[in-house]
Amino acid sequence: MNKKILSILVFSLFVFGTTKAFASLTFSSSAITGTTASTIDVGTGNALSLQTTNNGAITTGTGMVTLGGGLTLPMTANSTSGVIFKGATPFIHNFALAGTDGNNTFVGLNAGNFTMTGSTGVQGSSNTAIGVNSLGVNTIGLENVAIGLNALGANTTGSDNVASGNWSLHDNTDGLQNTAIGAVSLRYNTTGSYNVASGDGALYFNLIGSYNTANGYASLLFNTSSYNTALGYQAGYGVSTGSRNTIIGNSTITASKNQVTTGSNNISIGNDVAIATATASNQLDIGNLIYGTALDGTGATLSSGNIGIGVKAPAQKLEVNGGVRLNTVTAKPTCDATVRGTFWSFQGGTGVKDTVEVCAKDVGDAYAWRTIY
Repeated sequence: MNKKILSILVFSLFVFGTTKAFASLTFSSSAITGTTASTIDVGTGNALSLQTTNNGAITTGTGMVTLGGGLTLPMTANSTSGVIFKGATPFIHNFALAGTDGNNTFVGLNAGNFTMTGSTGVQGSSNTAIGVNSLGVNTIGLENVAIGLNALGANTTGSDNVASGNWSLHDNTDGLQNTAIGAVSLRYNTTGSYNVASGDGALYFNLIGSYNTANGYASLLFNTSSYNTALGYQAGYGVSTGSRNTIIGNSTITASKNQVTTGSNNISIGNDVAIATATASNQLDIGNLIYGTALDGTGATLSSGNIGIGVKAPAQKLEVNGGVRLNTVTAKPTCDATVRGTFWSFQGGTGVKDTVEVCAKDVGDAYAWRTIY
């Protein structure tokens, strides 16, 4: 039966108010019903069109609809055209304002926004949102990726952000080029930009801080400043307003979690270590053994501070808590200007005296190893 014949048949049934059965299908003025699985074949190259007017609905009851071919929808023009719903809630669409590039994909209850304000070019375009309420109020933000419940849920003008995880980057409004991977990562970020958070709760309370990198569960959790780097479980957990800190290592105890709060430009490396002073700046702590002060050099400029081994606040360029042993078993180099000032210890065998020498220059500018013991 082709489309024309089917249309005439349905029209005739409507006009004359009759009911006519064709095998397992029954046509009436208000319904087509069947008693068994049935097929309407309109022939090769023909189409069957089911249409409604005034926003009427085509319903399928409680059964399943099986498509042997494709399903074509128009491009989404508004909240009712080109949209797949779940109940009364939009579920899948690609809405974009007229005059913009479009290329949006929204999947999830209330994902995407039908009241965007962009009007030209890339505004409000090339966004992908998968998850309930993801990118639900976006206006002109572009090239965002939001995956998860409420991911980038408050974003309006922010662009080039990636949020993967429930509530990730939820409060972001106009922050740019942030990457949040993990549930509630960068949860409260609003205008901060160029941050990378990987791990549940990473950079959770960051509001306006930028250029931070946090990798690990709850790393830089309370951070609100910029240029901090933390790697490890709860690394940099207690940093608040401190900036330019580098913290590497897992922090499972309170002293380590809160080792830096308001201090800046500190370097801490090691598991469960704690830098000397949480509120001070320009400190070094490696494994709670090697400490440094006045790390104030930038670029090629040397720092002015000191190094301590077993000493938290060294007063000299090198201060050691304990002895210093020279155990030089390799071949002694030639004493010259490049070796000048080097101490060398020779361990004698049985019955042979040890010697300690220093490479030094005499008044005649001659270099030689001078025995001091």
